[in-house]
Amino acid sequence: MAKVYGIIFAHADLPQAYKKVLESIFGKVSDFAFLSNAGLSAAEMKRRLRSKLSRIKNEKVIIFVDVEGGSCSQVCLALKEDFKDIVVIAGLNLPILFKFLQYRDRVDFSTLLSRLLTAGKNGIKIIDWKRLSTSGI
Repeated sequence: MAKVYGIIFAHADLPQAYKKVLESIFGKVSDFAFLSNAGLSAAEMKRRLRSKLSRIKNEKVIIFVDVEGGSCSQVCLALKEDFKDIVVIAGLNLPILFKFLQYRDRVDFSTLLSRLLTAGKNGIKIIDWKRLSTSGI
């Protein structure tokens, strides 16, 4: 199975923060890019993302953006006509990224997408604070 390429395209320092965390857990992460919109116009964001996508040799690319409807997701959607094999997932958390790195070359693409959405959603929950406070935390 071909490895799916990943891109985090998000606001400010968020992409680099995720890179630091992922590399502390998984080591050097290959076939993955971390792009920020910091200080960029929409045109420059589009140019940089287009340049990155043009250099990727993989057939499938998943772009993780932090906010649906934000500038990063709007740029991604504007490029979907030119790059039909990209999938954009809005709503970014560590569980979805962990699952991506664990399974991107082990399952078919539709299964990967399903697992990513489940992991992202399941990674968000209210923790039972009463139970935690009684256990001494």
